[in-house]
Amino acid sequence: MTTKKKLIAVVSIVVAIAAVAMIGGSLAWFMDTDEVKNVFTIGSIEIVQHEQQYDENGNLEPFENDKMLIPVIDNNNAINDDNFQDKIVTVENIGKNNAYVQTYVAVPASLDNAGVVHIYDENLAANGWTLVTDVDNSLAGDQEKFLDVIIDGMLYNVYLYRYNTVLAPKATTAPVIEGVYIDMIADLDVIRDANGDISDAYFVMNGQTVGGFDARDRLDIYVATQAIQVEGFGSAEEAFIGGFGSGVDSLPDFSLVTP
Repeated sequence: MTTKKKLIAVVSIVVAIAAVAMIGGSLAWFMDTDEVKNVFTIGSIEIVQHEQQYDENGNLEPFENDKMLIPVIDNNNAINDDNFQDKIVTVENIGKNNAYVQTYVAVPASLDNAGVVHIYDENLAANGWTLVTDVDNSLAGDQEKFLDVIIDGMLYNVYLYRYNTVLAPKATTAPVIEGVYIDMIADLDVIRDANGDISDAYFVMNGQTVGGFDARDRLDIYVATQAIQVEGFGSAEEAFIGGFGSGVDSLPDFSLVTP
């Protein structure tokens, strides 16, 4: 298949979560902001990545910025916790052709490895999505996520979700992820200088300091969706490898997404 026949679209959305050290306390607080930027399309494949939340009546509404996010009370029932942050991501095909779609979610590696931050995807199978468990078929063994991807100078773990069926024109997927939450045992410790000002802040899990992330910095979670035409390909995997490459070469250019 020639390059000219490949119709590719990319939509990138970034979730920027700023950690705030609260004076006099040890609880981790977070402020969430979101911006839709950087829509890239080639040919006639057109998609939109939607982000929504529930209002007080349980109805969906556009996602709003500047939400407080603090550790949940119960990890096993996180989605029903008052401290859970709705982040309902769906993909709509607004073009005229059938499309395959897949979505990448990038989480700071140190916080992901320590279990501080969780992406809620418990309903992905019922919603028609699959978490790809061998993201880099150039390596031996299953690779459940891309490890230590550098985005804006920080190491990220990147998860790949693929929609199981063809996304028809005017159709919208069920949610690929439904929110973000902080682990129930996550804590925040601060170090103060002689003047009482905070000179350092870090997360603590099970009494162990989580290195690799300054809790005073922004905590950015990136979400990016790729789409490609169905025609000419035998499967979604074949299409994405043919259109975007394999392994780390397939990753979206997260540097183009501005928090």
